Amino acid sequence: MAQSRMPLLIQTLRDKTAEGRPIWQETENESEFISHFASHSVLLRRNSGRDDAYEYAISILNSEGKAIEELWNEFCDKELSDMLRELWGLARSQVLGVDGAFDEILTELESDDPTFPPEIGRVGK
Repeated sequence: MAQSRMPLLIQTLRDKTAEGRPIWQETENESEFISHFASHSVLLRRNSGRDDAYEYAISILNSEGKAIEELWNEFCDKELSDMLRELWGLARSQVLGVDGAFDEILTELESDDPTFPPEIGRVGK
């Protein structure tokens, strides 16, 4: 029964994350993201897999942090696997502020400010 509900959870999380909720946080591992709910959490992971491909996983954790349900993309169909990969990417973008970075860069590029680009704070000199 639980496995049959996982696709709905992944799809709902993907859609809601695209809308800016739930809030994801990075764990100690930069390829893991967690979102906390009232008495459970959802953990997303990406690991290096075989043939240089990434493997993605979703886990439901109880209040003690123990995984009570888990699914790896290699054990599901392509549509669900793609959805899980997209969810991980959306969570990563949210945590790292990717949209804000694009907005800032595009705003600066469209600016008529004669001091653009600034000399101070350049990245990648």
